[in-house]
Amino acid sequence: MEAMSAGLPVVCFNIRGNTELIENNKGGFITEIDDIDDFKSKISKLSRDKLLRSDMSLYNQTIISKYDKGVVLNYIKSIYEQIL
Repeated sequence: MEAMSAGLPVVCFNIRGNTELIENNKGGFITEIDDIDDFKSKISKLSRDKLLRSDMSLYNQTIISKYDKGVVLNYIKSIYEQIL
């Protein structure tokens, strides 16, 4: 989440949490945990492709905005207002 909000593309492993935030090939790359060669390949690809980094950066900043503190607090507030 921090990398996304900082506007960075993400290379991560295929585990819960990562797969809930990162859309493969849009906000970054998801690799299998035991595939180090693929992990290195994705980092290399990002290092060579400025346009790809920029596209993923913009995508991540858009996606992560729904987790902004204000958005989350308003959502929680609406839940409590429905209960009360």
